[in-house]
Amino acid sequence: MSKREAFALIITDVARSVVYKGYEDGVKIARKHASENVGEVYNKQKNEYVLDRAMMEKKADEYITIAREEISNAMAALQAAKVRMASIKAPRLAWNLRRIERMGGVENATQQMLRLESRQAKIDFMKSFQGVGDKYGRNVWMDIYDPAFRDAIAVDERIKSVSAAIGFEENNYVKHEAYYCGIAKDAGLEPWEVDRLLYHFKPHFIASIE
Repeated sequence: MSKREAFALIITDVARSVVYKGYEDGVKIARKHASENVGEVYNKQKNEYVLDRAMMEKKADEYITIAREEISNAMAALQAAKVRMASIKAPRLAWNLRRIERMGGVENATQQMLRLESRQAKIDFMKSFQGVGDKYGRNVWMDIYDPAFRDAIAVDERIKSVSAAIGFEENNYVKHEAYYCGIAKDAGLEPWEVDRLLYHFKPHFIASIE
């Protein structure tokens, strides 16, 4: 890993500390990175990049200031739209928007997403965004009927409520998904079809079970 790549990773860690631990803790972590890791600055006399902890600390503080402004803007937008849990979602939204910008904007990010080949790579890509877990890591792809996810079930509270009615208990996501994939096979349907049916007609299925 080059020094430049290391620096990028350090800045990423600082961003995460701001997003999840708040400004004050973010500053502490940023300064800890500044004392333990490396930053880069171009030295004209040596014609090379050299280590400069003071620059690292300054960059970290600059990033935190920008991050605070971005989070504040995201918070204002979410509150104006009356989005629930805005205080939790605003830092995540700000971080995700910045990440998309680093990828070259929405169009470039979308093209990168659509070029992914394996199912796991697609899940990992979605889960790399803050606030996206196992369910939405799959569900985004299921919404566009991606071929790699036609055998997928987005296990959420909706699915779990049906499972409770059936008497099935399983905390492991993969095993829970496999259970419904088995039901889909028995019914002669794609798991994707079963997922959509349960989404639209959950009350009917629960009433039928009861």
